[in-house]
Order: sequence, then C-alpha cells, then structure tokens
Amino acid sequence: MSFCKLGSYESLENIHEDSTNTAINLLTRVSGIGPAKAHSLVKDGITTIEELKKHTDKLTHHQIIGLRYIEDFEKKIPRSEIEDIEKIIAKELHGIDPDFKITILGARQIESGDVDTLHNTSKSN
Repeated sequence: MSFCKLGSYESLENIHEDSTNTAINLLTRVSGIGPAKAHSLVKDGITTIEELKKHTDKLTHHQIIGLRYIEDFEKKIPRSEIEDIEKIIAKELHGIDPDFKITILGARQIESGDVDTLHNTSKSN
C-alpha cells in the first residue's frame, strides 16, 4: 500500500514499537552516542543503559563521561537558577567590557535543559 492510498505508512506508524529503534533512541540519550554508534551497539546486543555500563570498552572517553553523567545531563535547570547564571555571566562580562550585554534566550519556562545566551556589544567595529 502507498501513502496516497492510506494517508500514512504503516511501517512509520509502528516505528516506536520496534525494539531496535527503541534501543537506539535510548542509547542516543548518552552524550557522544549518535544513531550510527547506537545501531552498532544494538547489533552487539547492547540495548539498555545498564547493559552499556557493562561494556564501556566499546565507548570513547567522551561517551564514557556521557554515560557516567547521563542523569545529571538530563536534569532540568530551574528558571531561578538560569536567572542566577545570567547575573553571574553579566557581572563577569561587565568587568571585561562594560558595553558587553548578555541575554538569556528561550521561552520563560519554569525550567530548561540548557542555558542559551545572546551576546552583544554596543560598540561598532
């Protein structure tokens, strides 16, 4: 059947139910592990974070660090802490260049996965 006849692809609708894709998605949560590396690990029988911890010999230094701190990397940062970070950065930058400005980007959510900044100086080059 084609997309035109059904309005969807059955194989795409079931992609989240596929155990290989589920394992790949899980393993790519580790910093430094992309889809190709995750696929290779799954082919080697590694499908969970716990199994991955038993096979760190298959990982680079970066991936081992990503695995070690996966829970920390996935923690959300409270908005109040983001605002504190903004004040610290702004103070430090002001000491270097009083014309330098910093703005925290993104929606004003209660928490975030990271801190994105925009830097600007009013001086013309």
